[in-house]
Amino acid sequence: MRRESLALLAGRPHRRRPRVRGAALVPLSPSLLAEGVPLREAEVAAALAGVLRERRWLGMPVRLALSAGQVLTRVVALPRVRRRAAHRALLEEAEQLLPISLADYYVDYRPLARRSAADGTESFLVAGVPKAQVEGWAAVLGDLGLAVECVDVHPNCAVRLLRELRPRDAALVDAGPGGVHVTLVGDGLFFLHADHPGWPPGTEGTTALELTLEVLRPHLEFFAARHFGRTVEALFVTGELAARPGLCARLERLTGVPVWAFSVRGSWGWSARLPRDFRVNPGPWAANLALLLR
Repeated sequence: MRRESLALLAGRPHRRRPRVRGAALVPLSPSLLAEGVPLREAEVAAALAGVLRERRWLGMPVRLALSAGQVLTRVVALPRVRRRAAHRALLEEAEQLLPISLADYYVDYRPLARRSAADGTESFLVAGVPKAQVEGWAAVLGDLGLAVECVDVHPNCAVRLLRELRPRDAALVDAGPGGVHVTLVGDGLFFLHADHPGWPPGTEGTTALELTLEVLRPHLEFFAARHFGRTVEALFVTGELAARPGLCARLERLTGVPVWAFSVRGSWGWSARLPRDFRVNPGPWAANLALLLR
């Protein structure tokens, strides 16, 4: 039976130099957590309480990154209008923009650029999040007496990790047993996000690389097709794949695109201050670190 792990990271937010106090992965059975949705809130809270108490993290404000499994996103371009009119259009037309029912989903959005495009349009990232996911985590955190400071979604977190580099065209690949997640950035803005099943447990070497490339290659081809043959300039790798430098080097040779393995020590345009005993692969906490960069 496959278990999901909940990634916890404690620290102090900062736009360029967040401070990390510690990290933990809490394994949860499928009967408690499925695709990021807590199924039995009281038992999930009990599983987290021991870790939080042991590490003295109880009472800290919470920043929550919702997993992408059931989160739907879309980039929408609107004519330049007053923000109130854009707000009304995006929320009133949400069911046409995303394949959702507003009875079951919460919808939010954010502008993707501070200025309008050359054609006078303004682009927005629209996200639909299942109410069961939001309300489930609200119940879990409420049982623990924790206050939620902000909520974000994994695709937006992925783009935030690249904020300081401002790549024109890039792909961020989060690959491992928990899933293969691909986020594409075009002209420095969010373009597309997709989620795929992860590597089977125990997958090693060439097989892991082949499974990742099988998922990634069609997305790179789609990006080139939509950008008149222009290809991504870099692949940014997080997750389990980031801990395997040999596979990253082979991925670079096979795609012909420079690969940057995830690091918290400055190679992505920002750096985190870490405790001296922090020796783990930071890949599983990439979305958490993005929350500290807000």
